[in-house]
Amino acid sequence: MRRKNRFTDISQEVSDLINTQSEKAFTEKRLITMFESKKSDWNLLNAISGNDFINFLLAEKVLKRKDFINENGRVKSLYHLPVISDYSVYTGFKRNSYFTHYTAMWLNNLTLQIPKTVYLNHEHYGKAIGTQLSQEKIDDAFSKTQRRSNRFYQGGGIKVVILNGQYTGKLGVEYRQTDDEYFAYSNIERTLIDISIRPGYAGGVFEVLNAFKLAKSRVDLKRLDEYLRKLDFTYPYNQIIGFYLEKAGYDKGKQVLFENEKKFRFYLTYNIKQKEFSRKWNLWYPKGM
Repeated sequence: MRRKNRFTDISQEVSDLINTQSEKAFTEKRLITMFESKKSDWNLLNAISGNDFINFLLAEKVLKRKDFINENGRVKSLYHLPVISDYSVYTGFKRNSYFTHYTAMWLNNLTLQIPKTVYLNHEHYGKAIGTQLSQEKIDDAFSKTQRRSNRFYQGGGIKVVILNGQYTGKLGVEYRQTDDEYFAYSNIERTLIDISIRPGYAGGVFEVLNAFKLAKSRVDLKRLDEYLRKLDFTYPYNQIIGFYLEKAGYDKGKQVLFENEKKFRFYLTYNIKQKEFSRKWNLWYPKGM
């Protein structure tokens, strides 16, 4: 039997390998790993490398390459199927990741803006360390600016920020899968929670408020409450959710779900310069809301 020593001998097998993957975009490392797992089955010469494999995919137009610059100024390439959505390309940065915050707002029709920053969340598997809450600790934490991820990739006028979120088992995450799309994103209820907690990743508190207004006819508040309980945050984020519901004009009966214990004075966002106080929600918020 003639030894297969060129990719052209197995072009169909190569194409099938790529096209049967659920993801539509790949890093160089991912492609080389796939190649190494099949090299023996394809009976290829040892001299043929993973880079040869990638070059063949590009030459045959099985994949295209898109380059990005990371936070350290280094080039990061993604290799993707020729006709797919940009969001499907961006998921190539992190397998098993999903879009959150402002990006999820856009995908769920919760904003009229077209964001130029994309937020891609990759859950870490470390267990969150609980802390004993006190008013002093809350005041100190929220007197500072919101912490932001310094990991990103930039290219084509878009900045993709990589978030390392706490492990939730992808609670409230949905998938969009068609011939030219494959990506995951947080649903309406999970998105409203995430942007309430980190408004700096959502265009600020006024954009968050607008998202609650746009969600009014579609959000399931019982599900949102269920998610909030499952996430079991240390901070009393129910006070923030309730405040947004009130300001967005939700029925008072629906606000009751979030009127559980309000032991601590809380904050709508970080580092509020001029603030007003909501007695109902025991919450400081920016003046003028």
